[in-house]
Amino acid sequence: MNDAIIYYRARPSEPEASETAMRLQRQAVCAAVEAGQLQVVGEFIEQEDEASDQVLRLKREALWRAVETDKPFAEGNTRDETRRAYYAAVEAARAHGAACLVVVSHAAIGSGEVFAEPWVEQGSGLLHVMLAAALVPTLPDIPVPAGAPGPLCLYADFRPGQLETLVYLCNAGPEALSVVTVDLDSITMFEFYREEPEQRWVDASTFPKQQWDVLPAGRAVLIDTLSHAMWDFVDRYRLAWSDGVGRRWTVAADSLAFNAERLAQDPTRVWEELAPARSADRCEEAV
Repeated sequence: MNDAIIYYRARPSEPEASETAMRLQRQAVCAAVEAGQLQVVGEFIEQEDEASDQVLRLKREALWRAVETDKPFAEGNTRDETRRAYYAAVEAARAHGAACLVVVSHAAIGSGEVFAEPWVEQGSGLLHVMLAAALVPTLPDIPVPAGAPGPLCLYADFRPGQLETLVYLCNAGPEALSVVTVDLDSITMFEFYREEPEQRWVDASTFPKQQWDVLPAGRAVLIDTLSHAMWDFVDRYRLAWSDGVGRRWTVAADSLAFNAERLAQDPTRVWEELAPARSADRCEEAV
């Protein structure tokens, strides 16, 4: 168990988003403590505002210019005066000796920017722990969003500020589906494209099967969470369900269309229609 200095972030100008963010950050820390991973010895709360947002925007713009010109990114050696709580947390962890610095989340709060840790003179020299807490609640089921292209679809709730995309299975048809199951696994894009198309989903059963007894008409259930940092991976799905007269259907799908880089370029491409053909290899009578 590591002694830990906790770094929280809040946003007073957006009280509702800030309160939710603080609640979810504290929940993530409590879970780590209960799991025996951390022992909290101090905590600091940063109050973010437009000034801190501007620093992050300028840093991000400089990084993209470096990427576009194929030049090294020089962050500079200027102390970020909008991050006083961060520096205080670093000093407290150094003073403690064995403490690690826990950044609970890098996700944006409300309309703010995604957090990036500021420059520290001579480096922090600390063990950094990132809990990657989402700062917007993740809902296990939602109403089917407007715009579904067919009766059964995948929908990507692209949340760039939260650093992850939520993938929902949507029943936009007129009747409930029963015994809905999802098998899922994850492979690299290289492995995905190396396989022949008909072989790309053969082993999509590595993870435990998810199952819902009923998926009502007009509802959507969360089946996957895609990290924006894992842009070179593809999640594969094998879905099965029974229709209103008891026939069993299966269909294979993947998360390729929901890659974070693709959605960042075109945030409107959030749907994938699932339309299995009624053939012997994809439809069987339910037992």
